Amino acid sequence: MTDESIPIVKKMVDFLYTGDYSELIGDSPTNDSPKVPLASISALQLHAQLFALGDKYCIPELCDAATEKYLNSARGQFDPFEYLDSIPNVFFSPSCHNEGLKELAIRFSRDNLRPYLQETSIRAKYDSIAAQVPDFVKGLLDTYFDTPLLGDCTNCGRGKPMLALQAKCKNCGRGTQCYGSKMW
Repeated sequence: MTDESIPIVKKMVDFLYTGDYSELIGDSPTNDSPKVPLASISALQLHAQLFALGDKYCIPELCDAATEKYLNSARGQFDPFEYLDSIPNVFFSPSCHNEGLKELAIRFSRDNLRPYLQETSIRAKYDSIAAQVPDFVKGLLDTYFDTPLLGDCTNCGRGKPMLALQAKCKNCGRGTQCYGSKMW
């Protein structure tokens, strides 16, 4: 494990002994040092790196825990910069046997990132990440090909594929019926 970061490996060992890990340095059952936030990386990057370790060393329970913590951290107080900074960690996993975290990151982007892309600084960060991680952009684009329209169904729940039954011209406002995937 000489290639791995020592704090990340310690978090993995904590998980192996306790079934959980903390987002704080020095927060382990065997350590009495002060508890300080992990300064050099964000919580999302920590979870992505622990997912990669779990994937690399065939620890599916660690992958599951890291995926759940990644989603909870992203949903908690969404910071688009922190989220975008975590994307290379998600996609540059050395093993990539388990695609779960990648799929989650792509779905989360589609659902949550769009409103923030109007801000110039966030858009610049997104463009930088898109250039670094083309698989992320391809995966995001593929979701639009697979399900171009998502919505909330009162019967099935949030984020379900929807059919467009009518489209309106942006120029004149007149509508037309949509049948299948063709609207002309």
